[in-house]
Amino acid sequence: MMSAVIPVPVDQVWKRITTVTDFTRWRKDMTSIQIVNDSQWVEVAGSMRVPMRMGERDSLKRAVVVIDSIDLPFGGERVYELQPQGNSTQVTITENGEVRQPFFRFVSTFIMGRTATMRKYLSSLQDSFK
Repeated sequence: MMSAVIPVPVDQVWKRITTVTDFTRWRKDMTSIQIVNDSQWVEVAGSMRVPMRMGERDSLKRAVVVIDSIDLPFGGERVYELQPQGNSTQVTITENGEVRQPFFRFVSTFIMGRTATMRKYLSSLQDSFK
């Protein structure tokens, strides 16, 4: 789990994290996005293609995004929770995932770190409002 306070109201943060078509405008790790339908898309980062789908949503409060593939070496979901703090918003990300292949478990644990993806996401989100 990782959190950050974003210096804008919750409705602006909600729009930013749920408008999939705009992800490449602010997410530094993403090179392109391919829309499948209203709730499914493919995130492209270099040569990595990750099918995603929107799970549960509670407007302005909580969104669950699921990795929509069993063929990748990792899987699971990310839960985004938004908490208003005056004119700012606390964003908390919880990853509920698994790393299926031993090599990728090693890399994610000892080289990248288990929080690397969340840290990059929150950094990009904060920078997008500057």
